Amino acid sequence: MYSSPDAIHGRTCQQALFPDNTYGVDSGGDPDVIPQLTWENFEAFHKKFYHPSNSRIYFYGDDPVPARLELIEQYLSEFDAKPQAKVDSVIGWQKKRDSPWAIEQHYPAGADGTSLMTVNWLINDQTLTPQEELALDVMDDLLLGTPVSPLYKKLRESGLGESVISDGLETVLQQATYSVGIKGIKDPALIADVEKLILDTLKELSEEGFDESSIEASLNSLEFRLREFNTGGFPRGLSYMLGALSSWLYDRDPFEPLRFEKPLAELRKRLKSGEPVFQDLMKKYLINNGHRVTVKSLPDPALEEKIREREVAELKAVRDKLTEEEIRDLVKETMTLKERQQAEDSPEKLAMIPSLTMDDLDKQGRNIPIAVGEEMGVTVLRHDLPTNGIVYADVGLDMRVVPADLLPLVPLFCRCLTEMGTKGKDDIALSEYIRTHTGGIYTSTTTTTKYGKKNMVPKEEVVSNIFVRGKATYAKSGTHSEKYSH
Repeated sequence: MYSSPDAIHGRTCQQALFPDNTYGVDSGGDPDVIPQLTWENFEAFHKKFYHPSNSRIYFYGDDPVPARLELIEQYLSEFDAKPQAKVDSVIGWQKKRDSPWAIEQHYPAGADGTSLMTVNWLINDQTLTPQEELALDVMDDLLLGTPVSPLYKKLRESGLGESVISDGLETVLQQATYSVGIKGIKDPALIADVEKLILDTLKELSEEGFDESSIEASLNSLEFRLREFNTGGFPRGLSYMLGALSSWLYDRDPFEPLRFEKPLAELRKRLKSGEPVFQDLMKKYLINNGHRVTVKSLPDPALEEKIREREVAELKAVRDKLTEEEIRDLVKETMTLKERQQAEDSPEKLAMIPSLTMDDLDKQGRNIPIAVGEEMGVTVLRHDLPTNGIVYADVGLDMRVVPADLLPLVPLFCRCLTEMGTKGKDDIALSEYIRTHTGGIYTSTTTTTKYGKKNMVPKEEVVSNIFVRGKATYAKSGTHSEKYSH
């Protein structure tokens, strides 16, 4: 079983951007040597780095500090502190190169396999300021953030491939990277055209810049995301922790990524003064950045068989060196391993796994306030909840009036609502309007049943809706309460 072409390509891009093996394992100074994974190496690595002396402990909430210390004591009391003040897990800096280069590789594919390529940059070899990180984030959004963003749109409409690879800015590692390309390229000869289109578009945009409405839309989207600071599915405390880790893991201030108000205000001030912030960023970090690698992944229908043959040959070579007694021992160890893997764990071992019980559940159901009203003949439900000044609104449109033969087109219609423009705005203007004034407008469909008084479900009570969902800050919502959002 082999990885997908996208996964293979992504790993190659990361390895190519960090050729000095900065993010790899200890190889004795040789970037081409990967130490053999033995139990001894694995155990030593785990003991060195997976130890409380190398940990970062995080709490969120208003629980009392003594209770926190008692909880920590339950875990840390089982360990002895490392002799050194801190485990040396510092990540070194990859020095940037001066000249671009290219890598071509093959991946296992069928007869209908297609090529993919990306142009990749290493952005920095020293710490970025909070304002630079915010500005790069906005630049990335301007280039690739929406289907109508100029770089994304040019690649999408070029006809050079099936879809855009818009990975864009990545700041999870100590050094930021940037990546963009196309997959589904049927003719490898077109790869050079894709690369030229990317570089020419960036150069053009670095000279012409972006219009004010696009910049304001990207800034609003960024500010909304920072203020909301939640994916919608994560607990807020977990979101804060993950946000802090982007600096904390590299021994920088963990709260720096959370303090966005001042650098964002400074960025807005620079833009208001007329400074070409994003044009300068593109020139510095993309156009004039020599640490750029173009990675091409080409399909090879014969490669899978070649890999299989090589593996068979390697296994045969190992087996030929074994004595009959070693082979019997190996078979016995394999059978023992399978028996242990398939065996049921004892009750004592199962009891060691942390689990929830009925006592851990809240005995009282959560009471969500609901106010039912009517506006312009439409039923309106309001939920007054503290949401950090953000208004969430869902509008349900009854689909039962849609003829059955048109129902298959509903998903396409939902996409058209936000991507095709309107009578008064084209697709670009509509996208910018949404991003300037809201935190996003989304569509979805749902079909459910409405229960009667005796828990019966008459056929006519099937409910099917198109939902248009949106969110905005209070200042742009038109509501009447600053304390609560609806």
